Amino acid sequence: MSDTDKYADNRKPVGFDMGKYTKRWLWAGMAALLSGCTAPGVQHSAQTVSVRNTEISREEEAAAELLSLESYAEADARLAVLAQSIRRDPDSVPFADFWPAYLQSSKLITAIDDRETFRAEMAELANDPDNDCSAMDWERWSARNFFELEPHLAAQECYEFLGDAALAREHENAVQYILRGVLGSGDGKSIDTAYEIALLDHAEEILHLAGLQVRDAALQPVLGGVGLVYVVNVEDPESGIQREVFFENERAINVLLGATYPFAGVGGNYVEQIVRPLAEGGTPSAQVGLGRLLEDGGELESAAQQFLNASGSGSETGEFRLGVLALTGKVPSLSQADGVDFLMSAAQKGSANAMVGLAFAYRQGLGVEASEELFEQFMAAADQRLEPGRAWMLLSTYFISERWEKASLYQGIQFVRRAAEEGFLPAKLVVLQADLKQSWQSADLEALLPRLQAIAEAGDTGAQVAYARRVLTAPSQQSAPRTALAQKYFDTALAVHSDAAHALEGDLKWAERDYRGAEQAYWQAMSDPAGQLGMAKLHQQQRLPNADPELAVLWYMMCATAADGECLYQMGKLFLNGEGVERNPELARTAFSQAAQQGHRQAILTLEKGNLRQ
Repeated sequence: MSDTDKYADNRKPVGFDMGKYTKRWLWAGMAALLSGCTAPGVQHSAQTVSVRNTEISREEEAAAELLSLESYAEADARLAVLAQSIRRDPDSVPFADFWPAYLQSSKLITAIDDRETFRAEMAELANDPDNDCSAMDWERWSARNFFELEPHLAAQECYEFLGDAALAREHENAVQYILRGVLGSGDGKSIDTAYEIALLDHAEEILHLAGLQVRDAALQPVLGGVGLVYVVNVEDPESGIQREVFFENERAINVLLGATYPFAGVGGNYVEQIVRPLAEGGTPSAQVGLGRLLEDGGELESAAQQFLNASGSGSETGEFRLGVLALTGKVPSLSQADGVDFLMSAAQKGSANAMVGLAFAYRQGLGVEASEELFEQFMAAADQRLEPGRAWMLLSTYFISERWEKASLYQGIQFVRRAAEEGFLPAKLVVLQADLKQSWQSADLEALLPRLQAIAEAGDTGAQVAYARRVLTAPSQQSAPRTALAQKYFDTALAVHSDAAHALEGDLKWAERDYRGAEQAYWQAMSDPAGQLGMAKLHQQQRLPNADPELAVLWYMMCATAADGECLYQMGKLFLNGEGVERNPELARTAFSQAAQQGHRQAILTLEKGNLRQ
């Protein structure tokens, strides 16, 4: 059973009803968030995603499911009309119209059952001596789940074999439409521009059609657990270059969990209802993701066990992460020599990440005798398998991390500079910020923009958004050429659906007092704390007709989980004043303290005044 199969077994709604949210729930959820505990109602058990009641008979269950699917009849009919139009003319239906229609239909709910039944019939066809593909009801299968690629590809092949060019073309149109829609939802280079899919298996199908070899994957909680991404490690068979491709399916997850988008992750639900149960069920990608989360939380033995479990199922990422964790020398059950062994095993399988880890081990003498020669050899091997400069950027993260006593920030920055010299754009951004010693918003424009422009021109989305934000939100009017260039970068970032760009779009709409427009832009910036902050303020400041103080709290909770200083400060004010949540000066103090740790000036002043009334 695949990762997606096991995940979608949890596809029926489980009580995450926004209409039932209360101030008490919000207060308790934020208390859990600030204290690092699990939110109310969340259990450390796969039972949280159980969808079958053993007390109910199969007949009763089937009847209930049929009744549930009947409620989707109107949405299914609407989707069927769109699907037929797409098959005839893929340009006739914008993907922005198709995607919500698909998510509102029953097809996402029944996708895995339909897939398993389809594959069973295909297996019967393969075992049939006549192997007559015309015996398959292709129209039925393409209608049962239009977004699945397999039935369309098989139908196209069959119709081509039978000489029916018109029907073959219809299924080819469907495949191209799906691919164009997914690949047009981002560029897959980062969390900010991740491709949006429905089920995780779609990621591997799309990458396969793109001619890439899937090496491994991780289902990774991000932003403190309120976000979830599927990171696939791929290799180009022609060049041998390895890279990560990012996918996300949070809209689909919210549907499957019966939640109101995008709040399914608030209070630890992504971790406890999806990642942990999948990890406990033996899914390697989830074991890696859970291991990373446990490692970040200091639960090193538990993290090591998750990585070991993933490694035992063949995950080279799990083996690599286990090796790095052992190298720290902070896991009692593992020695640094064990770490080298795990890294060596992953490197022998071709993992470029593991080769960088070994280079670090030999450079620092961790678990092995230090060797500059072997350090250089492993770095050279990794360099051949990664885009120019990336290996040195990865190496820098070991030195910048506080986990190794012998490592130093100075050494790390030197390796970042080498990565930048070799053309790795994210490294150039880091070097620029290090040289300026200021944030993008604080830096002198004349010192910042020429260097930022060079990185933006090379195609870095982060640099493009940073340039656009500084120019388009500057307090004084900028020159026409500079403004035009900023607009060009802004449009380019929007074209790959950068969440950071959409957050900037929301801010610009807000400045124009177009609050509805700001809301629409922020909705498309869900992985960016700036977008979440914008939504929170729209509700808190009553800028929308349907503004809701409790929704403001939820939005602040999302971005506060990502340790955003402004969000934490605003959360403190809400708890101090009892806006949309039960008043609690102690939680207010905790939020202000965490904001102060991020350097938030107003939070620091609030704590210094000490006037948090009890």
